Amino acid sequence: MTETAVMIHGGFCGGWYFEPWAERLTAKGWTCLTPDLPLHGDGLKGARTEPGLADLGIADYTAAMADVVRGLDEAPVLIGHSLGGLIAQQLCAQGLAKAAVLLAPASPWGIAPTSPYEIAAITGLMSVGPFWTMSLDPVFEVAADNSMDKLPPDRQRGYFDRLSAESGKAMFQSMLWHLDLDRNAAVDAASVDCPLLCLTGEADKVVAPATVQAVAAMYDGRAEYRGIPGFSHWIIGEPGWEVFADTAESWLDSTLSRQ
Repeated sequence: MTETAVMIHGGFCGGWYFEPWAERLTAKGWTCLTPDLPLHGDGLKGARTEPGLADLGIADYTAAMADVVRGLDEAPVLIGHSLGGLIAQQLCAQGLAKAAVLLAPASPWGIAPTSPYEIAAITGLMSVGPFWTMSLDPVFEVAADNSMDKLPPDRQRGYFDRLSAESGKAMFQSMLWHLDLDRNAAVDAASVDCPLLCLTGEADKVVAPATVQAVAAMYDGRAEYRGIPGFSHWIIGEPGWEVFADTAESWLDSTLSRQ
């Protein structure tokens, strides 16, 4: 049977983030979709480029990805990275996936930061001012020191030049979830009945391994956690990233064969 994967990128990125893995899966007979989140995509930097971005939140992103999935003939495998991992969890709670691979997933409402790096990121955002009303441009030094810290310098710059602006509203709902009375980042874990693999780099500064372990624990045995030493947050593209693909594909082969 041909399987379909919908690959959901994280904040500041675009569907291009998954290009290397999508090419690999396609060569193995999979159908791969790598949609952009609304008003994201290659090189859409600058708050003035997409003025409507500041009005978008997590619910808008999840609704857009739900539309993509509902347009398919059957439920796909979801593969989500970072913020895309949170969106994938919300889609799973809607019954829209047969399985999901969550790469360094942003945590749902209720899971507190577990590392000084995560707390520092929140503090940095708050120093900007009312960031939840803004579109946020990526900052090279921040990206290079945190999410891209395991990449060679030339590749850091190459990836950075493809980044988009991001919605401060979506960042607020994800990172300062305790101040969001509408709980936009919430996931009804009890409604998730498909198997999940939570996969992360053990040197990740953006989403700490302990945070990903807490995400997996939400699902009461339906999620498996695996950490891979030596990798940070920019999983697809770091030297040797194929170990993540090998691990996930082996898990998917085993998991899907039992369905």
